[in-house]
Amino acid sequence: MPHLSGCGLSENWLLKELGHRHWTMLAETAGSEGPDFRDEEGRPVYAAFCAVRLGDARLELGAENGRLVIRSALRRVSRTQIESRHELLIDGRAAGTLEMISTFIKRTGRGNHCVARVALDGLMPVDPAPSELAALAASLRSKRLSRHLGFDLAADTRGIAEFTFDPCPEQDFNGAGFLYFPSFPAFVDRAEWQIDRHRASLAGRETFYYGNVDPGEDIRVILVGEQPDAGARLWRIERTGSRSLLAEIFTRRAERPERREAPVSLR
Repeated sequence: MPHLSGCGLSENWLLKELGHRHWTMLAETAGSEGPDFRDEEGRPVYAAFCAVRLGDARLELGAENGRLVIRSALRRVSRTQIESRHELLIDGRAAGTLEMISTFIKRTGRGNHCVARVALDGLMPVDPAPSELAALAASLRSKRLSRHLGFDLAADTRGIAEFTFDPCPEQDFNGAGFLYFPSFPAFVDRAEWQIDRHRASLAGRETFYYGNVDPGEDIRVILVGEQPDAGARLWRIERTGSRSLLAEIFTRRAERPERREAPVSLR
């Protein structure tokens, strides 16, 4: 039951599970008994996600007593970045693909604003095949891209609607003290629920991460653009005080047939 939401397989649970799988697979390739990475000075090093893309999603197929199969692969795409790919099958039916790009970071000061990328030794060699998602994330972060998925990325950030949230340490942050990466799309879902109570099933989502906050800092979730015919919306998440950009999230929804009602175990 923890694997499910009221709309099928829980995206929030899925992100947490595959984030953990990404981390443990990485530790295994490094020959480590557990995902405890350190820099040369013994300080903790974490795998922070730069981009997560869910495609061809059919999460509404998930139901009680169903069978979820996840096929995962991991590769190193640069000196500091790791990519994992996870294919989802629910009761033998394709339910989506999740791609994740992480980079190693360490704290350089107090709080979650002071972090830096770091390279670690002892990992798998870099795969020479380029990563389209890593390249896309770099282009968005550096603002070299003017349009993506039909959206004008220079659009007025005041947007169509905006919502303010105060992330809770017990619900929204992880054990390392960072605002947890699944919390970002969860805030978008909460905001979207306020404006669209009849939204369709999730068909795809791309989340690009640029920053983090400390407990006690508010965030602003802004609907920047929408394409009703395509069921697509572009959201931005900002730190309320400085208005610095924390994430961009592209969400696409599609009408589906009513999901089956059956005695159904993702327990």
